[in-house]
Amino acid sequence: MTKQSPAGDCFALLAMTLNFMKKILLICVVYLISATAVAKKSTYIYTDHRFNFVKLEAMDKDELKKLEVNHPLIVSQEQVRSILKEIKLSRTFVVKKETETQDIFDESAVSFIAPKLVEALSMATDKDKITVSYLTKDPKFVLRDDRLTIVTVWAHVNELHFEFQKLLAKLEGDYDKRGDFSRIIARSRGLRVSLAVRDGQAYGRGTDELVVDLNHDFAKAAAETADASEGASSNETIKEIIVTTPPITAKERLKELEQLKEDGLITEKEYKKKRKDILKGL
Repeated sequence: MTKQSPAGDCFALLAMTLNFMKKILLICVVYLISATAVAKKSTYIYTDHRFNFVKLEAMDKDELKKLEVNHPLIVSQEQVRSILKEIKLSRTFVVKKETETQDIFDESAVSFIAPKLVEALSMATDKDKITVSYLTKDPKFVLRDDRLTIVTVWAHVNELHFEFQKLLAKLEGDYDKRGDFSRIIARSRGLRVSLAVRDGQAYGRGTDELVVDLNHDFAKAAAETADASEGASSNETIKEIIVTTPPITAKERLKELEQLKEDGLITEKEYKKKRKDILKGL
């Protein structure tokens, strides 16, 4: 029996190690190729790399069967603007004072979304869906009340579908700083999706999906509604009393800020920052 030299042992160990590393490398390559094949391809029409974006996203097999999209779709900006303005919350939210208006998209949101959605619909293929994310900034006195809406959009025959993933969701934490915005979005708490169905609209597979008839003249309907409201207002015999309130002084704002801190509604850091802002405006 021949005894192997120490050098031979080293070479054998080295060969085993190299063989093991080749197997690990092969596994990693196979995993990366699989992940690339599975990952959904996204094409951004616009993104601010934070909360506002419009993107095309390739659908998986189940989505392709379920949605049956007909893309591309050519529509005008004015038509899309009219459609967005007519998408409303259920009146229940206003009655319960969860919101001040039934509008989901204010004028700023409509101006941002409409041209980009028109472009996305014209570029989309029959394998794409469109995702729209928009942050509505609505400061309430000393506290921020920014709300995030995320909706998936696709065309089917003569219909435009809007499926809401998040509806006016309130963001939490300090989201002005750079960080993991996807985590902030995931933690945001939105309203229960309940949409008002108007002329030219219908529910889709659930109350979180609104189906819009592209043959309906939403611009004309909005104009008729405005004329009817104006006519009713002109025939009103009750006189309106307009009450003007004086502007809130810095002293009152500081008192309110102090009360918010005492009630534990804002942190010490938020209190100091907002107090500094108020004093800076003197």
